[in-house]
Amino acid sequence: MDEEQDTFQTPNGDAKIGQILERARKERGLTLDEVEQATKIRKRYLVGLEREDHGALPDAVYAQGFLKTYAKYLGLDGEELSREFKEPSRERGVAYGTPHGTPQKSEPDQPPIAPPGEPSSSRGRTSPKPVLDPRPGNKGVGLLQALLVLGVLVVALIAFVAVMTQVFPGLGTGEPPGEPPEGVKSFKVSSREHIEGDLDYTQSPPVGGNHNPVWQNCGYYDEPVRDENAVHSMEHGAVWIAYSPDLPQQQVERLRDLAQNHVYLLVSPYPGLSSPVVASAWGKQLRLENASDPDLERFIRAYMQGAQAPEIGAACTGGVGSPR
Repeated sequence: MDEEQDTFQTPNGDAKIGQILERARKERGLTLDEVEQATKIRKRYLVGLEREDHGALPDAVYAQGFLKTYAKYLGLDGEELSREFKEPSRERGVAYGTPHGTPQKSEPDQPPIAPPGEPSSSRGRTSPKPVLDPRPGNKGVGLLQALLVLGVLVVALIAFVAVMTQVFPGLGTGEPPGEPPEGVKSFKVSSREHIEGDLDYTQSPPVGGNHNPVWQNCGYYDEPVRDENAVHSMEHGAVWIAYSPDLPQQQVERLRDLAQNHVYLLVSPYPGLSSPVVASAWGKQLRLENASDPDLERFIRAYMQGAQAPEIGAACTGGVGSPR
């Protein structure tokens, strides 16, 4: 018997249907497991279609349905492949599912085999429809997954609120940003160019102006930082707290705690200060006698990421310096 009886060809006879399916799948970088997951067609049937292994496939009606679904998923013409799949068998008198052209038993003797979990086709059924292989879900597992997702969302929300309260310290405190303490001095900043090298500033510590192209990483430092880098940080919305090197250690620790609890806070010693503590933001400055003064935190709430900064939200990490 001619070998052509046992193969499926495209209309021009260039390739078998199985080869067409396999080539299309591999061109899309898909594995059989991925196709099974997407189409719900069991892997053994996908292998049977690609290998044209008739014995591995279910009843012809279901197999044609699987073929259409598989072809459509790969972007092929499922209807055309399905016609080429069944018409040669009818023309040659070869029953589908019979290897090497061996005649198949009549329907009364051998009813069609349906895939596991699917109803068998009956003799009186005139228009059977292909049904994908359903997989009953486990309701308990689904509920557990939903609870886990909900838990993750709650944790993410809590983390988001925590970050926002650090970036915007007045959030939720009942004392909104924008209400600075008394004694804050304002300065007009007319230029903010990026310039390399040492620069001279009118205020000490400076409150703005031209600055180094690289900002100072926010955080606590136990050594002085360069004015030029700190000014760049304030341009990004940071508050810079400079303290006298002889400030009592207890007050230094308080400043360190503040720096660790705020994303946009820079703390460093500053030799030659006229006040023990000086808080600066872009164009703003407040001089204090100690680190415990409530006005310090009011200054932070008012000006950290405040409207006075030219580049609110720009990074205060990824620059220069290693905070303690």
